[in-house]
Amino acid sequence: MEPDLTAKKAWDRLKSMFHDNKHTRALALMNQFTNCKLDNFPNSYAYCEELKNIADQLTDVGSKNSPENLVLQMVAGLNESYSTAATNINQMETLPSFYDARSKLILEETMKTRQAAMNNSTPNSALIATSESRDNPNPTGNRDRNNYHRSNNNSN
Repeated sequence: MEPDLTAKKAWDRLKSMFHDNKHTRALALMNQFTNCKLDNFPNSYAYCEELKNIADQLTDVGSKNSPENLVLQMVAGLNESYSTAATNINQMETLPSFYDARSKLILEETMKTRQAAMNNSTPNSALIATSESRDNPNPTGNRDRNNYHRSNNNSN
């Protein structure tokens, strides 16, 4: 830029550069939006935030992107482990808002994480409880056996 440009002229030049790239930028953002997948993110929150960020950028370049498209793309980018959440969202009479759908995903992710932690903390071996004691390995059985022998010996 030229050093003696007024703020207005500088702004107008930047604006024209931005508008010249508007369609190219919109196309690149649409490509990012449709190829955004949960598997590329550490968690569902980060995935949803990236989708929202791209949708906001699309709006900024004048591309029409409905709130429903945002939710549908969110669901489309889920992996198989979120199939229950995806089905529930898709089968709703009215699609939830982006933030409601995001909350459902985060809740499901939290439940899956807790379940996995519980499964990892549960030992794989089962303990067997018995009524045997150290001193008398089978107190009930011995008593019954002894009583049987005594009664048979007394009858002889």
